[in-house]
Amino acid sequence: MDVTAVDLPITFEFENVQALAAGEVIALLPCADLARADVLDVLPDNSVNVLPFTEIIEHLTFNPVAFWRQIYRVLAPQGRIVITTANYYAWNGRAWNIKRFVTGFGGGLSVDEVLGDHTYGHHWREFSRLELIRYFCLLSPDFVTVKAKTTRDYYAPDSRSWRRRLGRGWRRLRACARTRIWRSSWSKNATAS
Repeated sequence: MDVTAVDLPITFEFENVQALAAGEVIALLPCADLARADVLDVLPDNSVNVLPFTEIIEHLTFNPVAFWRQIYRVLAPQGRIVITTANYYAWNGRAWNIKRFVTGFGGGLSVDEVLGDHTYGHHWREFSRLELIRYFCLLSPDFVTVKAKTTRDYYAPDSRSWRRRLGRGWRRLRACARTRIWRSSWSKNATAS
């Protein structure tokens, strides 16, 4: 199995990254401009079975259509893109728009605006699970969500933590509210199993 890593050139300048890549036989493709992602031209069509896209999507500050065209080109039939991102609905997430927060469509710029605006920032956009599904539906009907799930944060559980208890109560409350909202706001085109 061939493994190729794509990242900003500065990432691949670190000796520890180079040593790990050499030890695991990982090809490094530095990409200074993800908006075009022309470094992917060296990969043949339909050659990638699994593409981990971890903790990246919230950093994209450009219209990503050309980028995703390149990804789609190299993705094998039945290939998978595994996306992880900050959980907008975590207890420490940012509920910027209460109506969208309650209905499950996050806050900040909408996914419709993401595809139309060129913006700058660090974590400029945190997505909800529903927004990620809509994002890919808007990009192309060829992107099909096979599974979409929300997981807890990376930290070890601490049942004594007031934040943990508050988060548990909030999830229960949202689950009750979502049962009512789900039927009226869920798009037929954006389904997940």
